[in-house]
Parts: sequence; structure tokens; C-alpha cells
Amino acid sequence: MSSLIQLNHISKRYEIDNNLIFTALKDINITLNKGEFASLVGPSGSGKSTLMHIIGLLDKQSEGDVIIDGRNIN
Repeated sequence: MSSLIQLNHISKRYEIDNNLIFTALKDINITLNKGEFASLVGPSGSGKSTLMHIIGLLDKQSEGDVIIDGRNIN
């Protein structure tokens, strides 16, 4: 089965202050194949919305590759 969405080593960091960095996602790896269903669960503040924004191309990752249907989206 071929992958539809692939995330390789995705990290997302926000600069809160000049010297303070908040890491929302750290080294996330996910492969979702065509025809698969998946759910994303976790406690409040765990990065679910941030991850969905990156998958939906609404936000840019700080590091890593987003591959959708074989195309690297960077």
C-alpha cells in the first residue's frame, strides 16, 4: 500500500521571548497509507492542533519533511 501522508522528523518550535523557545512538537514520524483511518488523541496542550495544522499545510514545521502523495511539501 502506498503512503498518502508521511511526516519525517517533524518538529515545531515557537519563539516566545528573545531567549525562550517553546517546543510544541519534537521528532514526529507518521505514515498514513491510502484507505487508512486514523485518530489523533492526547491531553490538552499536547500538540494535536499544531500537528493537524502542519498536515493541512496551514502552518510550517520548524524541521522535518511533509510528504503528501509522494510530493515533498517544503
